[in-house]
Amino acid sequence: MKNVLLLNTGVVGRLLAPQLARAGHRVRVLTRTATPHPEWDALGIEQAEADMTTSELPRAVFQGVSRFFWVMPVVEQFAEVAEAVLRQARAAGVPYIVRHSEGGADQPRIRLSRWHAEADRQLAESGLAYTILRPTSFMQNLFRDHQQSICHDQLLRAATGNGRQAFVDAADVADAAATVLTTEGHAGKTYALTGNRAYSWFEVANLLTLLLGCRVAFQPLSDEQVAAQLQEAGVPRWLQEAIQGFNQEIRTGGVVDRVRPDLGRLLGRPPKELGAFLLEHAEAFQPVNPFATTPLLTRS
Repeated sequence: MKNVLLLNTGVVGRLLAPQLARAGHRVRVLTRTATPHPEWDALGIEQAEADMTTSELPRAVFQGVSRFFWVMPVVEQFAEVAEAVLRQARAAGVPYIVRHSEGGADQPRIRLSRWHAEADRQLAESGLAYTILRPTSFMQNLFRDHQQSICHDQLLRAATGNGRQAFVDAADVADAAATVLTTEGHAGKTYALTGNRAYSWFEVANLLTLLLGCRVAFQPLSDEQVAAQLQEAGVPRWLQEAIQGFNQEIRTGGVVDRVRPDLGRLLGRPPKELGAFLLEHAEAFQPVNPFATTPLLTRS
């Protein structure tokens, strides 16, 4: 049995925490609010509130921890917070850290990738046992970023041009993280976690069209259009720059479109296909007004 601490659950941690608890491990989760998941109480998951935008965490959070799953929040003070978290974990005697990094950290051309690359470097040089996971874009982000425009307008809007992404299912990443946290042989290794195919956004729209039975079109956006949307939404300037940089990364290619075998090897099976994921969640993308859509087939 492992004593596992999860910092900033995120989409992977929300899947990983109950999985570890059901497997008999003790799990402590640091969250922005005291009990964001009351259903976890029955699993014995300890939820502790902490301000993850500061450089200091309560000392007690590391007490008795044998495995630390480290997910950094995307904050303006990323570098300072990451350095402080690593320092505190090391001072507390945490023996093993599994860090949830970012897919472009091995070729850091944009700000977000550079932040993660520096945190990875510091961890590798810390003297602690570690494993680094570098997942690419999650399939679940289609819910977060595009569900409304797909459901209401049958449009997939993004400033990604002809770029491609090797989308990965966060559930597969959680399974891989559970394997690394609870089995031996992963110390000192870095795993690039991708899907088994890179898709253009035109292809994603075509998949949605086939699954939903109505036409979903990809509508490319310009950087100026994205900037106006982000500014209207009140997104801070530093985060606007990070988002725009990531869009540029997709358009340029050579990073988020790479397909790697690491995830399949960790899972012992192929990663989930994007089409299978969309089929499982097709109900979430159903048109709000089906009579306003363009059907694929018309009756004579």
